[in-house]
Amino acid sequence: LLAGDIEDVGSGPIVCCPAHNYLFHAETGACLWDACMGRPPQTPALQTYTVAEDWRGNVWVRPLSKPEPAKEGEWDQDAANALQYSVVDRILTRKFP
Repeated sequence: LLAGDIEDVGSGPIVCCPAHNYLFHAETGACLWDACMGRPPQTPALQTYTVAEDWRGNVWVRPLSKPEPAKEGEWDQDAANALQYSVVDRILTRKFP
């Protein structure tokens, strides 16, 4: 995800993988869209961190707990597809005006 795009389409910052267009919530690490059509994403959540700087300039990093994967009854493929289309549209519009 080093070269991934970060977009905010109203539900918080989303990181888009440049290789696969998978979507991850930047704050929680949860996979929001992958190629598993018709079922929740099977891609594990990314590790996210809390980062703070103290008055001396020291940087403190603490890993956050990974979210639980979405369950079948909680998953909405149409909403996930709409999010994916929205993010990719913004990226393409910005890169190819």
